[in-house]
Amino acid sequence: MLTCRSPTIALVTVLVAVFGFLPIVNWIPGGHQAPWYATMVSGWINGSAIVLGSGLVLAIFSRRVDILWRDRALDRLVDLWREWPYRVSLVVVLIALALYLGRSVANRTGNASNQWRSALTYPATSDTPEPRDF
Repeated sequence: MLTCRSPTIALVTVLVAVFGFLPIVNWIPGGHQAPWYATMVSGWINGSAIVLGSGLVLAIFSRRVDILWRDRALDRLVDLWREWPYRVSLVVVLIALALYLGRSVANRTGNASNQWRSALTYPATSDTPEPRDF
């Protein structure tokens, strides 16, 4: 159980929760001026619902289907982390960095699937900006 001994940490936690979950942009006049905002939020909500639903279904099936659930499957990895926490954390960070950089390079090369996805995500109309390569 985590305990909070500092009032500063508790205050920062409350502020992050307030600014993260309350719809403050709705309270500011002209908060939703971007014409694509509603479509983008709808996509975020739909994507989140799909991921949560898929996770729930997988969690239910994983306890019933032996191939999806193996007891003590990650014990060796946990033991490694307990023995060398900083080294294992560094390896995980470096693997994540390599994956993110690889994906970034793949997006930057502009292959056909990325261009097709950009054309579907940002249709060329007068009120939406053209997608740019950075």
